This record gives sequence, structure tokens and C-alpha cells, in this order.
Amino acid sequence: DWQPPFACEVKSFRFTPRVQRLNELEAMTRVRLDFLDQLAKFWELQGSTLKIPVVERKILDLYALSKIVASKGGFEMVTKEKKWSKVGSRLGYLPGKGTGSLLKSHYERILYPYELFQSGVSLMVDLYVCMFCGRGNNEDKLLLCDGCDDSYHTFCLIPPLPDVPKGDWRCPKCVAEECNKPREAFGFEQAVREYTLQSFGEMADNFKSDYFNMPVHMVPTELVEKEFWRLVSSIEEDVIVEYGADISSKDFGSGFPVKDGRRKMLPEEE
Repeated sequence: DWQPPFACEVKSFRFTPRVQRLNELEAMTRVRLDFLDQLAKFWELQGSTLKIPVVERKILDLYALSKIVASKGGFEMVTKEKKWSKVGSRLGYLPGKGTGSLLKSHYERILYPYELFQSGVSLMVDLYVCMFCGRGNNEDKLLLCDGCDDSYHTFCLIPPLPDVPKGDWRCPKCVAEECNKPREAFGFEQAVREYTLQSFGEMADNFKSDYFNMPVHMVPTELVEKEFWRLVSSIEEDVIVEYGADISSKDFGSGFPVKDGRRKMLPEEE
């Protein structure tokens, strides 16, 4: 039956919330976003900008298109067997209206070059030279960095590597860049603005009122929940929320009265 008093000093308490993109919460949506990110990087390296097409007034799901075409044997097989209309049906498009030809055109222009790139076409290793010694000999000992494509002999590294590593390998320059990146607190992205409990509540109420275009007290919980799950599974809309979580009691003190906390427990509370 013990009901502890709220020990936090509300007027002086300030915190920085975390930032969360709602469409990164659901695993499959994250997979789609990662695919689009890699595809965009591929075209950026080619000197182009990825523009996602709109088909039948709906943004084309390039990830789903890629998976469906792959399941049917790939671009050349689908084209040879004239299955683009079936691909369109799998994507939820109605038959007719030339949708199949349109999907083929988009795939050939956007996804097929990326597919060829992923198929393993790569430069020969003898085109590379060691960044330390400047030589391209001992090709079986020449490592290609998975981060920047620079090359290094295993025996030129400090310390030298006895064998060629299995899996991905990063060169000293990339390792240094990665290690020097600023770390996010607790491994999560932090917001920029600092809040009090009151200002955070006001911000949340204003956002809810503006988003749903109605007074905050009139927004039903069911509507908020329905919109939340819609956004979680959406790759077209990128809504970012701020939330307070895992406030460090070492830095801010506990919300409960504790013996070693900032608010001492009264004898009758112990």
C-alpha cells in the first residue's frame, strides 16, 4: 500500500529526449528503407539521383518489384516469358492500362543496372596497388578495403596480418574515421532541444493538435493508435517523434525517494 511521493524537482528538472523515425520501428519497413538507401547510393556513385516513379497514382515499391522479379527468374526471364503483367498483379495493380510495360521500363532503367552490379562484376585486383609500398605484386596478399576500396598488403600493415581476413575488412583510415565518429548517448539518436516536463507536454499537445487538426482533448486514442501503425509500415511518409526514455538516475536523480538520491527519504517513508 506504499505510495511513494514523486521525488523529482519538477521546476528544475530538464532532459533531452530521444528521436525515433516511426517507419524504422517495423523490421520489414527497415529492410525496404535499407534497400532504397543502397539503391540511392549506387545511383549517386553513378552521378545520378534516384527518383522513385509513381505508377497508377501510387509510389512504386521498388523493393517489392525487385523481389517479385527475382522470384520469377530475373529481368531477362520475366521479359522472355512476358510475365510483366503478372508482376503488376502481384504488386496490386489492375490488369491492362499498359502497367506491365511501364514496370518493365522502370525496372530496366532503375533496378537492372543495380542487379548487374550486385551480380559480382568487379575490377581485377591487379589494378590496385598497396597504399603503403605503392606496389601491386603479391596479389594474394593484397587486401581491398570494404569501406573505401584502398588496397594494402597484409605484410605492410602495422601490425602485419598473418593471413587474409575472412569477411569484411576495413583499412586503417576507415577504422580511424569510424572510431572518431561522435557517439550517441545510450546508442540512440538524441534530440537537440532540452525540455522541462511542462514544455515537453506543451510541445506534445501542440504537435497532436496540429497533426490531427483538432483540439488536443478531442483527439481519440483509437485515432492516434490507428495512425501510428499506418506510419510504422509506411516508406512514403517519414514522421519523427521525440520521446523521453531511460533518464539516467545518476545524472538526474531518481523519480523515487532513495537514500542516496537527491531527495532524502523521510524516516516515516523508509
